[in-house]
Amino acid sequence: MVLSAPCRVATGEAATTSGATSSVGGRGFRTSVRRRAGRCPHAFVRRLRFARSGTTGASRLPPRGECAYILRVDQVETLIRFSNVKKRFGPKVIYSGLDLSIRRGEAFTILGGSGVGKSVMLKMLIGLLTADSGSITFDGQEITKMGERELSRVRQRIAMLFQSGALFDSLSVFENVAYGLEEHFREKMSRSEMEDRVAWALGLVGLPGIEEMRPSDLSGGMRKRVGLARAIAVQPEVVLYDEPTTGLDPINTARVNHMIVGLQEKLSITSIVVTHDMGSAFAISDRMAMVHSGRIIACGDVESIKESDDDRVYNFIHGKAPVEEDVETLLRSG
Repeated sequence: MVLSAPCRVATGEAATTSGATSSVGGRGFRTSVRRRAGRCPHAFVRRLRFARSGTTGASRLPPRGECAYILRVDQVETLIRFSNVKKRFGPKVIYSGLDLSIRRGEAFTILGGSGVGKSVMLKMLIGLLTADSGSITFDGQEITKMGERELSRVRQRIAMLFQSGALFDSLSVFENVAYGLEEHFREKMSRSEMEDRVAWALGLVGLPGIEEMRPSDLSGGMRKRVGLARAIAVQPEVVLYDEPTTGLDPINTARVNHMIVGLQEKLSITSIVVTHDMGSAFAISDRMAMVHSGRIIACGDVESIKESDDDRVYNFIHGKAPVEEDVETLLRSG
């Protein structure tokens, strides 16, 4: 099945292909086209097509406004899949049947309230936590059956930016950014190659020349960006962002959002973002999913999430507590 719609981003119009739906990864796929300032909404599809033809890099993509958006739905590649995953900590059930598919090259945001298991999902993907049952696959490989050596190879392809940046205070910025290179590529890269890679990564996040500084010398926003530089220094295929804008002021939040979008497009990576910051979620996402009560209750593009008639989704994205909740219920949910 081929779904096509001309891209009219350059002229400021929103193109839609109404009534056309299909199933990708077991879920309905809406073809509504949304606009995002400065970014073609079909960019990740174009990246896929150009990558297959051996032509990569943003400079070789069709110019915005001239995108011939033709998506063959049955060829969209699922990179990550959670199938009937269950996880609990003692009596607390985190997931009672998690089913989710994430496509190669997209920016995917996971929404949900505090404590619902968003970060747990990321940690299960890279083997930091083990699922109780179910299947987790990455690029066709079963994560749940891997030993530590196999997981190490997966972690070379999937990098994670932790909430706080998780920098080592006793190390310099250079040593922090080079940490993954030392861990995975010590025998393959020379010192000069590592220095070049660290400089490249710091340049991409807008912090060139700070290699000799210490984390204690950095602001909160700079620490996050150094953490992001460490993540991309290993040149991963996937970057996981765990609450990347938590604790940042509006200016630094906008900077981080801009970097997430820019790095996804420049490096042709898959971005998976965990957040409850709806402004950031709407700014960076190709698709979104919401976790509630141990399951995915909504999944789709930004417009379909915004237009959801599920009260749980509506109340979350608009920050509204259900009016029927009493004080005791609200206290428990906090």
